[in-house]
Amino acid sequence: MKINERYMMSGERYFCLNLILQSPLSSCRCTSFPLPYYYYRTKSADKMSRITCIPQQMSVSYGVCQKIKIIIFILLFLLSGKMNGQIKISAYDYCPIRVEQRNGTYQILDCAGKIIINDIDSIGLDEKIDRYIVKKSNKYGMLSKYGSEIIPVEFDRIERLFNWYYLVKSNDKYGVYSTSRGKILDAVFDTITSPWGIWVVNAEFTVKKDGKYGIYNGDGNITVPIIYDEIQFRRGVFVLTQNNENHFLINNHIINENIILDKIFQIYGDFTSDNKTFYVFQKGNKQGILDDNGDVFMRPKYEDIMPERIFGGSFSGSYLFVSNDKEWGMVDLRDSIIIPIKYASIKFANPEYLILGVNAKKQLFDLKNKSLITDYNFDRYVNLSKYSRIEKDGLETLIDNETMKMLFPYKYESIDYNAENNSFTVKLNNKYGIIDTEENIIVPIIYDNYLAISCGNKIVIEKDGKYGIIDLNNNVLFPLSARYIIAYSNRFEIIKENEFEIQKYDCNLILQGEN
Repeated sequence: MKINERYMMSGERYFCLNLILQSPLSSCRCTSFPLPYYYYRTKSADKMSRITCIPQQMSVSYGVCQKIKIIIFILLFLLSGKMNGQIKISAYDYCPIRVEQRNGTYQILDCAGKIIINDIDSIGLDEKIDRYIVKKSNKYGMLSKYGSEIIPVEFDRIERLFNWYYLVKSNDKYGVYSTSRGKILDAVFDTITSPWGIWVVNAEFTVKKDGKYGIYNGDGNITVPIIYDEIQFRRGVFVLTQNNENHFLINNHIINENIILDKIFQIYGDFTSDNKTFYVFQKGNKQGILDDNGDVFMRPKYEDIMPERIFGGSFSGSYLFVSNDKEWGMVDLRDSIIIPIKYASIKFANPEYLILGVNAKKQLFDLKNKSLITDYNFDRYVNLSKYSRIEKDGLETLIDNETMKMLFPYKYESIDYNAENNSFTVKLNNKYGIIDTEENIIVPIIYDNYLAISCGNKIVIEKDGKYGIIDLNNNVLFPLSARYIIAYSNRFEIIKENEFEIQKYDCNLILQGEN
């Protein structure tokens, strides 16, 4: 048996192979070739398979050789359906086509010089996909680089959908072809779309036909029947609307429960394949949860469910804030109670603490010690990097994020932390100043506008409509005057009195642009 013929297959590269196999009992040798396996097709059967060839440089034992020969003969027998002496198998090398221009048109020839297609209006190689787009008689098609037809030259338009899928148009109807598998959907649909930027496995194509919508998968098999008035892809879910009622496609199952789209959440595993998606749904006045197969994971028993995920800390993971009778608590995904359902509100302050509504105010709950911090309460909490701000009755203070202790009593109208020098800009009785961690005065609380530190230790001050610059030791660097001063991180700009001219000073208060 001898294999040494050429043939071109769409989208694949084939290499010439000379295989000498004289008889089932004879010696066996295989010439080397570029790949460790070889695709081939028999003359009698339009089937593809692959056999492994051992390079000539490798020596094999008699027993191994016999096994290889037996396997080869079995494969050839299955593919050809018969075995009468020698069977001639076609093996195909790859050979790029040749494009020639003749009499104002183009023609394509194979490597043997045979014309594959002629009278072409235009032809262009799309280097991204290594395919030729051909136009002939105002119709478009696609050929492989080796001359095989991928899309027949019979369509009014061809455009890429995503990956290897192409949308074709003929007589105002649309279909889909694949560069590796040919026709996927006939051009019989009014529209074909795919979720933008997302490849949804087994639901690749949303089609419209005769005013109704359905979904096909990437193999051309129907996933959702063409019976719906509208299909939308929202929050990673297909919403199927029929007679003003919504149904949902989850993992190729049509779900009739009322899924709340903004409450879809994921549980993340070590690998992407471990991730699981869950869906909060409404049934009557209660909410439950479906798993990613559309099965009931948690029966409807709460009036409201808010999925929450916390990152970092010893409580990192996914939780559920749940509510009944307008009171809130927290459970895990096994529905085990972590916080009893008795608080007016609930939210995470940080990975270790919750904020719970208690008696018209809010208090912090220590998750590690499972206890409320009753030393103080507040109306509002703002999570910041080192010190978080809490507000109560119009006054503010800060708490240390490590100890959760208050730094100062509720005294100031506003307070901000200056990380550069570990100080605090405060507002008291509508005046501004700067204090340290022990509440010692650094800059007197006498100024009319907010005090921001620039250039490391300098502050623009405003008092009684006049402006100046001082340092953190209260040394006057620029006396108060009517000249308006703007502070930047690395310079100051001063507007001359009664003029529009701006003078620029560096951090050393040296006037720039003058000798």
